[in-house]
Amino acid sequence: ENIEDNIEIVLAPSFTSIRSMQTVISSDKLKIKLSSQNVSQFVNGPYTGEVSATQLNKLEIGYGIVGHSERRSLLNEVDSVINEKINRLIESDIVPVFCFGEPIEERKSDNYLSFIENQINEGLKGLRKDKVKKLVVAYEPIWAIGTGEVASLENIIEVIDYVKNIIIKKPFFDEDNIKFIYGGSVS
Repeated sequence: ENIEDNIEIVLAPSFTSIRSMQTVISSDKLKIKLSSQNVSQFVNGPYTGEVSATQLNKLEIGYGIVGHSERRSLLNEVDSVINEKINRLIESDIVPVFCFGEPIEERKSDNYLSFIENQINEGLKGLRKDKVKKLVVAYEPIWAIGTGEVASLENIIEVIDYVKNIIIKKPFFDEDNIKFIYGGSVS
């Protein structure tokens, strides 16, 4: 078995680039999957500018990012909205890439682990074992993105281990289908 068989490469282009990237991936027979950078919390309806999970499914998008730090910090996206988005993706058989992470104020207050635990519990609230096929959980510390501050390997391991210990207790946890990644700045 080749190491490449165990690696998935997933790119998340802007919505306007998805179709052209699909064409290149398909014509060159590349082993690359696509993700959306966001998804609407609504199933359907007159929400101008929103892209629904149903639309993404029709484009055969395999992954959808939710809870990205910029959407949390700049667009005030809250955990309950992120939870709705995760549910929309799961309903459309798209793998959610659930981003979480703490701002600098929380990191410096030493309250960051309980802040993260709340993000995890609220973002993943109500997920059912019979619905969650796959899930990617991405630690993305807001304090280490574009600030010049960087997370150390110890910071990353501490948080991901902490979150794993929360998620393994969830009824939907499946070791083979739930992946944990780091998605912040590094040096």
